[in-house]
Amino acid sequence: MVEIQCPHCEEDVELEDGASGLFDCPHCDEEFSYGDDEENGKVETVQTPDTTGKSPLKIIVKWGCYITIALFALAIISGIFLDGYEIYFSVAIAMAAGSVLLVTIAIGVIGIIIHGPNFLL
Repeated sequence: MVEIQCPHCEEDVELEDGASGLFDCPHCDEEFSYGDDEENGKVETVQTPDTTGKSPLKIIVKWGCYITIALFALAIISGIFLDGYEIYFSVAIAMAAGSVLLVTIAIGVIGIIIHGPNFLL
């Protein structure tokens, strides 16, 4: 048996000799990796995904960016293929895309103010 310390709670965890891979700590239920591919028995932590889900602000920012890109692409395509008075259609779409982008940037800034600089990561 090998006894190592959990990198999360620093409690002692016993593992079989030669064991490698991902393990759950019996004390804090966090994952860590350990194995023979590691030099000198080094223990690595594994980032587990946030179980609470994504922030609504992140979802709004992500979809705002997608909608902005789609509207700008539609404005460019309609500007290329439409002649005459129909060009106002592509200008209106481009203005809508600019408005969506402005709102998306504002929501992103609010998210950064509320949650800190790592909000969009």
